[in-house]
Amino acid sequence: MTNSNAIAPAGTADHRAALLAGYLGWTLDAFDFFLVVSCLTAIGTEFHKSDAEMALTLTATLAFRPAGAFFFGLLADRYGRRLPLMIVMIFYSLMEMLAGLAPNYTTFLVLGALFGIGMGGEWGVGASLAMEKVPVRLRGAPVATVHLRPERDATKLQAVVRSRATSRLVGSNHPGGCFGDGDPHLR
Repeated sequence: MTNSNAIAPAGTADHRAALLAGYLGWTLDAFDFFLVVSCLTAIGTEFHKSDAEMALTLTATLAFRPAGAFFFGLLADRYGRRLPLMIVMIFYSLMEMLAGLAPNYTTFLVLGALFGIGMGGEWGVGASLAMEKVPVRLRGAPVATVHLRPERDATKLQAVVRSRATSRLVGSNHPGGCFGDGDPHLR
């Protein structure tokens, strides 16, 4: 009997799909995280909280990443990499969407921590899947991508552009428009 969750030999044709899935997952979690970073003051204004209090939500997000890496890593070892990767991407996307709808600071903080669990799980499982699928002769470039994470810079730019565009559509007093007229660096 063959195990459908068994790791395919390195070098199979699906290594491109595994790299793309990992890269897109890393890009999406970074985009969501840096969008909140970029909009922190505007979100704080909505919740009547200081920047320091809002920074605690970022700390919670980052502090819970190891828990996600551990939990989703166990799932990936038990059930294979693909299913846990899909689950964790849905999980962190749902947590981020719910955070955008959070009615108060406490809910936002808790959802940020849960988002951190998803971030930690996605990175570890995505990296494992990518490294297992890439042919041995090609592993240097993906390893550099995984560790240097160049998508972070592109994602920061995407977050800024999206925030600026949204501020023009909904007005600068809405959290989605966090780069309204008050930010002299982005005029």
